[in-house]
Amino acid sequence: MSGASSFVGRAVPLRLADIDTDMIIPKQYLTWLTKRGIGEGLFREARRLPDGSPDPGFPLNQSAYAEATILVAGDNFGTGSSREHAVWALMDAGFRAVISSRFGEIFRANAVKNGLLPVQVTPFEAAEAGQAFVVDVEGQVLSGGEARVSFALAVVERRRLVDRIDEIAEALASDRLIAAFEGRSPRRVRPAPTPRTLCDKVWDDHVVEARVDGSSLLYIDGHLVHEVSSPLAFEGLRTARRKVRAPGRTLAVVDHNVPTRERHRANANPEGTAQMAALAANAAEHGIEFVGPSRVYHCLRRQPCADPWRARCAGLRHRYFRGRACPCDPDAGTGAATEPADSLPRKAAAGNLGEGPGARRRRRARRLRRERIRD
Repeated sequence: MSGASSFVGRAVPLRLADIDTDMIIPKQYLTWLTKRGIGEGLFREARRLPDGSPDPGFPLNQSAYAEATILVAGDNFGTGSSREHAVWALMDAGFRAVISSRFGEIFRANAVKNGLLPVQVTPFEAAEAGQAFVVDVEGQVLSGGEARVSFALAVVERRRLVDRIDEIAEALASDRLIAAFEGRSPRRVRPAPTPRTLCDKVWDDHVVEARVDGSSLLYIDGHLVHEVSSPLAFEGLRTARRKVRAPGRTLAVVDHNVPTRERHRANANPEGTAQMAALAANAAEHGIEFVGPSRVYHCLRRQPCADPWRARCAGLRHRYFRGRACPCDPDAGTGAATEPADSLPRKAAAGNLGEGPGARRRRRARRLRRERIRD
């Protein structure tokens, strides 16, 4: 992770508003298994003419900006998809800061986590080719020529950028508290003087440390990783010489590249095949249970479903849900379903396993209304 209290860089102006992450890095680069070289896809479609040749009018294609490390963009930069690849592409291309009057919320968070400085200021001109700017991260001041403007950073953002630390390093600084949390007796929901929502109860029961900046370090009981984005995460662990802290609480599953039918057949997409192979290799390296494409991972285990107070984390928010029933043998092998989806009952394959208590209450209310009508 790069960082410094201040640095000097030359700027390249990109006077376009509403640049989303799909424009920054096209979707075909999301299948890469490494961050190295991903900068070649930066603004790939915008930098090329319809015939595929480089557009000489695009600023990043001009030799005057070849050494630029600061991107001066228009309003509303980094909106759209939450892909972290947009930040990786900018950094791999040599950029250390992006200047805009407004950033996409998720892009800004991803930038700070990776060491890319988001400078949010009122638009100003950087007309000179390769104009140099002095960026004072500690003092939160941007100056260049006659321009001198201040920008805002949260305390935690400034600390991460200046001290060159990431969220994992911050969490590891509380290693003793984490170990004490793991070693305590089974958690029970603590009584509170005022009523709390279910979310509040789960949150309060997983707080390892409440920090002075208002953030909290939460303990996650289980983590699901999939084949699309995990290769880059495992690469980050190797680069930082880290290991998975709790392999027993982590589960590796393939899903994005698994066809709905004929899942036992070889994947025709070579990139998808490479992603699945990388996930299997990474899982084996770190001692993580791996669920291959021939299993149904939405019905993995019964036992955790009986405990509503556990916190789960998945790579994408739509990648995980808890089923109320499982047609699989819970004692078979790893506890995962070993039958292909086509062999499951039709109601199970249709996704009715995830029916929640609200649906059950509504079905019961309809049944009672029908009974009253008959009476």
